[in-house]
Amino acid sequence: MLNAGERITNGMLQMAARLNDIDDAVKSVMDQVGIDDGGVADMEIGDKRAVWYDATYVERFNWLSQWREAEVALNFEYPMHTKE
Repeated sequence: MLNAGERITNGMLQMAARLNDIDDAVKSVMDQVGIDDGGVADMEIGDKRAVWYDATYVERFNWLSQWREAEVALNFEYPMHTKE
């Protein structure tokens, strides 16, 4: 079974990299693969908030790819939070 990070495709990252808001970009991917906690994304690319809007598509894609690599390596079990 693939972990959440392994389910993130290049196509998902390509679409997300086109979005001008970093939170929208990350959420679009998280929603598609069932990640319900943005902690890894924040740890990996949260420092890019101030520069995201002015960044190139390639820079954004590379940052999102780094986040994916971290999700794969950490292999967290999602969902982390359950609705009660």
